[in-house]
Amino acid sequence: MNRLTTSLVTIAMACSCGIAQAEMGDRASWMRGALGLMWHPTSYDWELLEENQDWMSIDPFLEQIEEIDSIDYIQLNLGDAASKSASHTAPSDVIESFMGDVIIVPRAASGYDPFEEWLIACKAKGLRTQVYVNSNCLVYGDATISERWKDYCDTKSAVKTFVKSQSYHTDADYPDRAYMFCYAEYVIKDYSLRYGDLIDAWCFDKASKITANGDVLDPDGVISDQRLFEAWANAARAGNSNAAVAFNHGVGWVAKPFNNTTLVADYTFGHPFGGTGDPTTENLYPKNFSMCEQMGETNGHVYINDGRDWNDKVMGHYYPKMSTSAWNGGNTAALTDAEFLEWNEVGLSGGAITWGLPIVHSDCNKSWKAPDLLAKDWAMEQLRYMNDRISVSKTHYVQFRKRNALNYCLNGGGGGVNGQNVSLWTYIDNHRNLTWEEIYRGDGFYSYKKKGTNYCIDGGNDGANGQNVYLWQEDANNYNQQWKKVAQDDGTYQLRKRNKTNYAIDGNPDGANSQNVDLRKSVKTSQDMHWFIEYK
Repeated sequence: MNRLTTSLVTIAMACSCGIAQAEMGDRASWMRGALGLMWHPTSYDWELLEENQDWMSIDPFLEQIEEIDSIDYIQLNLGDAASKSASHTAPSDVIESFMGDVIIVPRAASGYDPFEEWLIACKAKGLRTQVYVNSNCLVYGDATISERWKDYCDTKSAVKTFVKSQSYHTDADYPDRAYMFCYAEYVIKDYSLRYGDLIDAWCFDKASKITANGDVLDPDGVISDQRLFEAWANAARAGNSNAAVAFNHGVGWVAKPFNNTTLVADYTFGHPFGGTGDPTTENLYPKNFSMCEQMGETNGHVYINDGRDWNDKVMGHYYPKMSTSAWNGGNTAALTDAEFLEWNEVGLSGGAITWGLPIVHSDCNKSWKAPDLLAKDWAMEQLRYMNDRISVSKTHYVQFRKRNALNYCLNGGGGGVNGQNVSLWTYIDNHRNLTWEEIYRGDGFYSYKKKGTNYCIDGGNDGANGQNVYLWQEDANNYNQQWKKVAQDDGTYQLRKRNKTNYAIDGNPDGANSQNVDLRKSVKTSQDMHWFIEYK
């Protein structure tokens, strides 16, 4: 099923399920062919760190990996893992108000927000960000904090009103259900609104804690059975509607290594077989490599052959570790250099891979004699080996089809010269005049270069109704050539000009060959500005 057909099917699903699922999977389209590294300091002693705020700087690490130019994004921990999941790396007024003597966030009075510093530093290097949160969260991560969190939710009048606002927030059979909803509403949502589009994706580990509180992971289910998943996903997207979301449902089986997904996820968490042990034993190696193979064979759409339409665009993402032991530690490589290269080439030919990266000393507490959050030498050597040899093309090509004239798409004409007009033309799959290379420019903006040329879609200086859109020689620093994809409710996008963000590309009424394309002031309801984006 192609991208446009899937978008239309998903619109129908959204209507039948009662939620806006039209963009499902589209938010993760940038992940096709994307390579990420997990950078995970842990065991935070916030009293110590508030006095030594440079200790958790990500800058030395980003400088260390700058030579690995195949890296596309960094995974950052907003919440710590597993039993430590009550700890968060960003200030929170809500958490600080009840944590008492168990200090699990940087205190506001310190003025210290390492998480924000990490996000900004990654963006400054042109890297996207994926944020990790464990679903143990405040409810299960620490017994003392759990008790205090529940007391907070049970006694605050505004929180009690929120809990009562929907009947599905509570269930007598699942006494912790309300506290999981409250975590989404008062913690995840607050962070999302604060950091906005500094966050490109959210991955929620241990989703078994969500299903243990009444939600049902049924690929043929309905949204009314997945209200917690919905609440967590909506909270994560509160500050950035284009943020992709994934939940860890564990592993599948040999024939289907990616487990079922929810109705609200954009990509897979991709937990490897074998848990925290060596993923490359004789029994586990073929299972784990099969996850790379399935991403490659399906162009990243790992559910496309499961007999369902609604999940066809969910992007395959795999989350293995480089070592035989911990995700953020270990002294022994799980794979040989040649195997590491092969896994990346096969997996990245369709989907995304986030490697658990061993760092020198990850515990951020009094066990530190000196902070050292750099990648271990052996891991850097393996990354260099891969980077020098990897042959996966990271070029993304797209076609733009007009919402209310689906047989017409953006056309750059033959060849390319400065000032050459951009118009509509009858859709032909992969025709070079109608196909554009998508190039990420940072901060959520993209350029679109006509396939086989060095000319980009250019909106000219400033912006006005009727201002022409044309081709101009590529200039990475020219904001006239940079566009933000703004998601609409029908699965389409407006393309808004970077230096005049209230103006969007408009295809004008209906559609005809050579019909002109220009700028118009953005109107949310105008389908002349709505474009289905097909990735090739």
